[in-house]
Amino acid sequence: MKIWGFIIVTILSVQFSFGQSKKELRKQKELEKEASIKKLIEDGNFTFNVYSASTYNGRTINNLSSYDLTIKNDSVFAYLPYFGRAFTADFSSDGGIDLANTMNHLEKKEIKKRYQISFEAEDENKRNYDIILSIGKSGYADLTVRPENKSIISYDGKIEKIEEE
Repeated sequence: MKIWGFIIVTILSVQFSFGQSKKELRKQKELEKEASIKKLIEDGNFTFNVYSASTYNGRTINNLSSYDLTIKNDSVFAYLPYFGRAFTADFSSDGGIDLANTMNHLEKKEIKKRYQISFEAEDENKRNYDIILSIGKSGYADLTVRPENKSIISYDGKIEKIEEE
């Protein structure tokens, strides 16, 4: 009987130690991910890959994997869909948000468990956009774009390291 008690105690203590190891490994991976996200933001070189877009009135489109916003130093490059309400007639043929310009009034803040990057940008047709990118410590983010003379649109996605071409 004493042998069975010893075996049970040994098995339980071994399982408990493995449970702690898994928990510690998971925590270590989370900390490494947080550090890599922080470095991407501080360096100012990353891509926000879009998963879905939502308009101000609640309409949502999912599976938008071919759209992104890239930040390189002080420049922004974006190709994003736009569907929403325009307050003035626009005579250009493009329907989306296409940016390749420097960022104006760039601000980076760490608020609670998120990073916030806000800036203004202008497209080739001289339309202004106010942009706020809010990034969680795990890399998931939401992007809010306020176009000039159009309703606000937001995008959900994840930031990642820029892939070298």
